[in-house]
Amino acid sequence: MVGTVLYPKANQKACKSFKDVEISFRTQPGDMPIFVLADRGGKEDVEKLSLIKVAAIFEDSVKTGASFLDLHGKLMDKIEWLPLSLGKLSNVIEVNFSENGIMALPTTIGNLKPLPTNL
Repeated sequence: MVGTVLYPKANQKACKSFKDVEISFRTQPGDMPIFVLADRGGKEDVEKLSLIKVAAIFEDSVKTGASFLDLHGKLMDKIEWLPLSLGKLSNVIEVNFSENGIMALPTTIGNLKPLPTNL
C-alpha cells in the first residue's frame, strides 16, 4: 500500500477528534491516502471505547476522510456489534477490528470499498 504516513504534533494519542485541534487529513480524489500514526501507549494506557464513542469515531472519520481505521483491542468487552454508521466510511480502505468481542458486522459494511485487510 502506498500513501503518506503522518505523526501529528498535536493530539498525538488521538484522544480527541482531530477536528477539535484544527487538523485535517482530508485528501482530494486521486490523491494518495493518508495514514495517521497515533501513540496509544501500552495496553494499560488505552481507554476502552463505548459504542457511543465508536459511533463518534466513525462520524469523525467520515468528516476527515480517513482511509484507515484501527480499533484493535480498543472496544469495551461487552460490545459485540458495530454501529450502522460503519457503512458511511466510504474513504476507508483498511480496518482493524481484531482482538475485540465483535460477533456480527452490520449489513452496511457492504457500502464500503473492497477491504484488503483484517476484519
